[in-house]
Amino acid sequence: MFKKIYLPLIIAIATVIVAVIGVTKINFIRQNRIEKDLVINKETAKTIFLRDILKPKTLGVDVIALMYPRPLTSKDKLSPYLPDPLPESISQAPYLGEDAFFKITGPQWFFWVDQHPFARYAHPTQFVFLDGQTGSFEISEEMWWPMLNGEIVWDDNNYWSQKDWIYSNLENEEPKTSSNFNLGKVISNLPILGRPNLALADDSSQNKEKSCVLIVNGWKKGQTDEKDFEIDHERMRKIFKDRVHKRVRLTPKDEIGNALTSEIKKLAAECDDIIIYISSHGGKSRDGSHALILGNFTLRDTSFSLYLQSLAKDYPKVKFKIIIDACYSGGFINQLKKADNVVLVITSSGANEKSYGDRGDKHPTIKDLNPQDEGGEFSSGLTEDIEIAFANEKIKKELQEKAKSNNTSFDVELLKFGFKTAVEKDWGAMAGYTHPQIYEKLKTGEQTAPKQEAAPKQTLKKEEESGATPKTDSAPPTEPSSSTPAPNQKPIINTINVTQLHLNYEDTPHKYNLTAAATDPDNNLPLSYNWSIDCGFIFGSATANPIEWRYNIPGECINAKATVTVTDSLGFKNNLTQLLFP
Repeated sequence: MFKKIYLPLIIAIATVIVAVIGVTKINFIRQNRIEKDLVINKETAKTIFLRDILKPKTLGVDVIALMYPRPLTSKDKLSPYLPDPLPESISQAPYLGEDAFFKITGPQWFFWVDQHPFARYAHPTQFVFLDGQTGSFEISEEMWWPMLNGEIVWDDNNYWSQKDWIYSNLENEEPKTSSNFNLGKVISNLPILGRPNLALADDSSQNKEKSCVLIVNGWKKGQTDEKDFEIDHERMRKIFKDRVHKRVRLTPKDEIGNALTSEIKKLAAECDDIIIYISSHGGKSRDGSHALILGNFTLRDTSFSLYLQSLAKDYPKVKFKIIIDACYSGGFINQLKKADNVVLVITSSGANEKSYGDRGDKHPTIKDLNPQDEGGEFSSGLTEDIEIAFANEKIKKELQEKAKSNNTSFDVELLKFGFKTAVEKDWGAMAGYTHPQIYEKLKTGEQTAPKQEAAPKQTLKKEEESGATPKTDSAPPTEPSSSTPAPNQKPIINTINVTQLHLNYEDTPHKYNLTAAATDPDNNLPLSYNWSIDCGFIFGSATANPIEWRYNIPGECINAKATVTVTDSLGFKNNLTQLLFP
């Protein structure tokens, strides 16, 4: 009896043990074979990278450099999450077509240099391949995180564990983890408005309108910033928990590409006033259009606008307010404003700028005025101020009166109120790295935007050829008296920010991003730009912001001056000429 019951079990266990030993032996032999082929071991590769490839003092941005723990072989397939620029034909993420993979012929050490590690993607990164036999290296400029054999190399947990970090110039290398998150926490440095009651008052402000909210969390497994997106998503859900009519959430579990349009149509059939909040990664296409990466679905600005326009035929009374927190999100404004049923658009960045996740207070020069925030830098401030409005009866009544006098809705005035001070608490806006945008379609037919409060901006420039020092801009202009209509004012250009793109002083050409930090007192957006420089050359369009500036001989443009002309949507111009390396 014992033999009948236990003998087959013993044989099965023995078989498994032999199989495990066999696999382990194969892996051991394979690893030994790789090590035999190596001339450059791990420590030597790390030394070469830090000595010859990464030049920390010449990098004018926050940087984290990571090293993959084993050498790559010809059997490995490594690619960026998405190519840059994003081809129009790509609708799925990640993109793992054969043309996306790097050719790996022998053992190679892989390094990832993440510039602006707190920025939501896309943003500049570098893939560095160091030959394990010769020590030679190749650098590929990318905009997305690396994928190895179909999986993200460093997900959020592995990234911030620091186990593969070999360099960081962050002032504080102890970023927040999930144990620090407190979705109900609101900062106390709001002396004018006061600290809100976290037990939010009922949202009884929409009595005349059927108001709905659609909250979209664009994160999905295989992407970064999971915690920030979840915080923004949950915070927005709590804020509108008492929404009068209906609230819909799209989470990472949803197939967002299929669910988004159907949920919008359902809401349009039931509601008059709809807020759509989207947090996601963003990118730009080869044709200049902009895209949101919603899970594994790519939402283009043109298709989003056309879909909303198509709804206007069947649901002419419905008005949409769109909030987008993503890199390059400002690029959606030009398309969305073509839809008559879109009355307000708020974005966390300009059309050519990054959006930032929780920055904390980790920069040695540019301080975060809102260091206790959690989630996206822009969304955290926006939700805090909406909470304040809901909890403060005086503010609520003021917004209701504004809605009546402006012939808008409470939601429009509420979001304008939240935007106004959210900008002031956004670290990226303070640093001049990003410029949140707001667009409002007025009832008169004039398409403009309400006054935007400029952030108390601080700028930082670094250049190995000069000792540039930070400078702080003056306060924004005062608002004209409401008793007499003020004439249109020129755009205000605060400064030109310089960000170095090349790594070594010996590298040619020298490459920089130049960004004009500009606002418009009347918010006649969008602003357009035109650049000229008296040394070197502009690589690409001279009408973008930022632009890429290059010169071929190190040191030849030490006295270079750039001139940028900024024009608002009504044609009013202003210009600034600035020495780039003062």
